[in-house]
Amino acid sequence: MERNILDVIIVSYNVAHLLEDCLGSLLSEKGVDVVITVVDNNSCDGTVAMVREKFPQVNLVASRKNLGFSAANNLALKGSRSKYALLLNPDTKVLPGAVKKMVDYMEANGEVGALGPKLLNPDGSLQYSARTFPSLTTQFLESTYLFRIFPQSRFFGQHFMSYWDHGQEKKVDWVSGAALMVRREAIEKTGLLDEGFFMYSEEVDWCYRIKRAGYEVVYFPQAEIIHYDARSSEDEARRLEMVLSGRYRFFARHYPSWQGLFLRLLVLGGLVIRIIFCAGASLLPLKGRERFRKKLHSFVQVFLWHGEARG
Repeated sequence: MERNILDVIIVSYNVAHLLEDCLGSLLSEKGVDVVITVVDNNSCDGTVAMVREKFPQVNLVASRKNLGFSAANNLALKGSRSKYALLLNPDTKVLPGAVKKMVDYMEANGEVGALGPKLLNPDGSLQYSARTFPSLTTQFLESTYLFRIFPQSRFFGQHFMSYWDHGQEKKVDWVSGAALMVRREAIEKTGLLDEGFFMYSEEVDWCYRIKRAGYEVVYFPQAEIIHYDARSSEDEARRLEMVLSGRYRFFARHYPSWQGLFLRLLVLGGLVIRIIFCAGASLLPLKGRERFRKKLHSFVQVFLWHGEARG
């Protein structure tokens, strides 16, 4: 296998302890030579000092501001020359052999432009990391919680693909950016990540463009990576605003404008349902009513954010 066949790019923000474990697991991989680049988004938890002290073999880019996920990855991708690039979250732990298995699969399957491993929760349970592209139907199912009520239904569980065995290799629409390997040729044809996505939905957009360029996107469960899902967002409301911003941008880029309008109506309808439910639950003498009050505050904030964003 040629040297430097793979660039691993990790964008980090205030998760120094998790990043340390991630780099340790990555450097323990055997059978594949990698170039590792950490792009730190102006962390204030000692991330930069930790990487410099404990991992001098890692390329470090210390940004003076939080560039977001797309722009920070693009900084490293622009200097990447390897045959493949692996975007890897800092809150992951690479299980033995995972990276080599992914590279070997890409080497044997030239039609595959993007590859995602099986992501596991810390307790070993499955994370749904392979999904269909968002649509008005999937948004309706999400807004009404029907996807959670009937997860084994092919219709209701279509977005998270919760109806099929995730132990099987499968061609899918997109895979999570927490661990996403992309072929250099596919990047050259489709371009880098869209920096209009600050965080969330950028990998959806990338996989969409990769598929339109004629490549396959594959979910590859033979490679396993633990994902702790340590969110760097400031709070739940801010995180949901970023999720929705990314989704609105994806619809605006790839779907007719009328679908974008209906998407917002579905989202607002879902928020109203959540606000009513949480308001009622917070008034009842329930053990967890304080949690419902916090959720109520978040949902109201996101609802009002729509008016501010439109303005």
